[in-house]
Amino acid sequence: LNRATWALFITQSKYKLFMTQSDSLLNTAFPYFMEKGDAQRRAMVLYYRAALYHEGNKMEEAQEYYLKAIDEIVKTENHELAHLIYTGLGNVYSHALPDHALEYYMKAKEYAIKSNKSRFIRASHVYLARIYGKKNNYQEAIHHYQTAISIAKSNNEPLKLIAAQKELASILIRIKDYNSALKYMKEIEKTEKEHSLKLGEHKYLT
Repeated sequence: LNRATWALFITQSKYKLFMTQSDSLLNTAFPYFMEKGDAQRRAMVLYYRAALYHEGNKMEEAQEYYLKAIDEIVKTENHELAHLIYTGLGNVYSHALPDHALEYYMKAKEYAIKSNKSRFIRASHVYLARIYGKKNNYQEAIHHYQTAISIAKSNNEPLKLIAAQKELASILIRIKDYNSALKYMKEIEKTEKEHSLKLGEHKYLT
């Protein structure tokens, strides 16, 4: 139990820190918790197996394990992990099957709201904005970007604010609303100056 728990939490920590890793540690935790763990631990190891496959561009395997993780997480009250699992599955579908992605992103937002964590709620609105943009539903995309921007402002998250504004500006340029796009670009420049940020040194981490 101790070894499996250690391996799982090290895998989790490396993933959250965007560190490159193999699945060797997870292979220590996976069989133990799948056999002896409760639904939450099973959901966790399934989620991280899916996430590592996802990072390795093995989409079929990622999809398989995300779906297995959903089967377990619905047995729990862990809304944060449920949000992450549904988001991961939405990301798998986002390129080729936007309607499926939208379905899972909507579920992810439901769990984000249940978790009462603003960063998850903001992230959900960004993912929804992106998929609506891909579906050419620009009004919905704009609405969700504006909601994400409002949350980022309320929580004093300049990097998240800037990135969401940049994505929104690109949508506005696409629909030829150049005046609104220019307004957001000026807001970005102002925020960067206020927080001593250099253009391009940050990326949007949902």
